[in-house]
Amino acid sequence: MGNKQVTLSTVRNTIRLLQEFSKGEPELGITELSRRLGLTKSAVYRIVKTLEEEKVVYKNAKTNKYQLGLKMFEIGSVIFNEMEISQVAIPMIEKVKSKLAGDIHLATYDQGDIIYLLRLGQKKKTWLKIGRRIRSHTNAAGKLLLAFQEDEEIQRVISTNLEKYTHKTITCPATLLKELKKIRTKGYATSAEEFVENVYSIAVPIYNDSGTVIAAISLTRETPFPEYQTKEIVRELQLCSKLITENMGVNRYNDVP
Repeated sequence: MGNKQVTLSTVRNTIRLLQEFSKGEPELGITELSRRLGLTKSAVYRIVKTLEEEKVVYKNAKTNKYQLGLKMFEIGSVIFNEMEISQVAIPMIEKVKSKLAGDIHLATYDQGDIIYLLRLGQKKKTWLKIGRRIRSHTNAAGKLLLAFQEDEEIQRVISTNLEKYTHKTITCPATLLKELKKIRTKGYATSAEEFVENVYSIAVPIYNDSGTVIAAISLTRETPFPEYQTKEIVRELQLCSKLITENMGVNRYNDVP
């Protein structure tokens, strides 16, 4: 039992260590990782050396700090390629992008957060990157995906600390719950400067063939959406969503021998 607990603890600490790396901080040293994780430097060093041997991380000889290696990219690519929705959505998003001004994003829900799977936009740099994880209460795609979760999951999320990112972020549980009910009724969500100032978005759900919401497609830009334009954008995004759902079904049937 003791050895099993040690093994589980090591695995957990390894996962925690890998999660410390981010786009904002792609490079970290043993001392910093030790401080963040609350582990001794020797414990962190043993984990890092094992990860380095497996090419999961590598050491920058100039800084003596560590970065994620290409092995992580390989692992992520496997998951990405297995996600049918990502593969199906690309041509559909390209079509709708030709009609709408702004960046198109595809996101999915994960335990109170959303993760961005795809982005198609005109800018070389954007405030959202593929693979980025953000809290679900902070923008249109997140609120929409949260709105279609089970009641127990919604209650769990709104009872947590709803972090404030801008002066417009919804941090009141009652206000957020009311917003989620409206979104579920309307079938789409909007946000205005709730995660980043001067960023506005509209999102609609993507369903699987059994009627369950599995992702969200959103349009994001740096200017507000007039009411008349909102309705038009929602229609275009909903059409895109419908095509993605239909083509996912086609792909499944094509796989049947």
